[in-house]
Amino acid sequence: MFKALIADDEKLSREAVKLQLKNMTEVVTVAESGDGKETLDKIRELRPDIIFLDVQMPFLNGLEALEQMPKDYSPAVIIISAFDSYALQAFENAAIDYLVKPFTDERFKRAVEKAVRLCKSSPSNNNDRTAFTGLKEIIKSLFADEETATMSIKDGPKISLIKLNEITHFEATENYVTVFTTGRKFLHKETIHSLEQNLPSYFVRIHKSSIVNTSYISEFHSLFNGDYLIRLKTGKDLRMSRNYRQNIQHLLR
Repeated sequence: MFKALIADDEKLSREAVKLQLKNMTEVVTVAESGDGKETLDKIRELRPDIIFLDVQMPFLNGLEALEQMPKDYSPAVIIISAFDSYALQAFENAAIDYLVKPFTDERFKRAVEKAVRLCKSSPSNNNDRTAFTGLKEIIKSLFADEETATMSIKDGPKISLIKLNEITHFEATENYVTVFTTGRKFLHKETIHSLEQNLPSYFVRIHKSSIVNTSYISEFHSLFNGDYLIRLKTGKDLRMSRNYRQNIQHLLR
């Protein structure tokens, strides 16, 4: 029986992983954690065989916790994230698989089976984790097609999967951002700074509280103080601060 740690700051997500693991006879959940510091403490104390690790957590994010694990310890780490943009960093830190929320039961099962195979392998093979990741899966994670790339957003009791190329812009309010698509809007719990780090290059910051999808920009209007008014193809007007002009300079030439 292999011991598993579930690290995610959302209780609902932890419960979902635990529920899936109940059907897996070779894996037992021995601990949960809700932030990066607690995760690192649990890792050092329990040395679980398998770690289900969310990326965005308080105090330390999942990848920072992964980097600080004991050097003589090589668990099977499965990264769980709402974004695919952490994939390269995850694999560089020896994660064996990468699940993008929301994932299917079958996708989760394949990840766990891969982790179990690694745990059963001899210690001498633990350093060569890429043998278990599968080249096609890594490439798929790292180079997701822009037509199908998505982000997941909690929408009340459900999780909505939104195509990135259908998002027109984001507007920030404290630790939340409102996600605007061509026909709807969603409230997403994340700071705009954190969100900015994980978006494709066609999204640019135009204000301390706004990010825009450049493919939806139709017009720029220069204002008297050096700011710009950006009009989207949807008819929405956004103000761009002169402090962020360099981000869209290539579009103004």
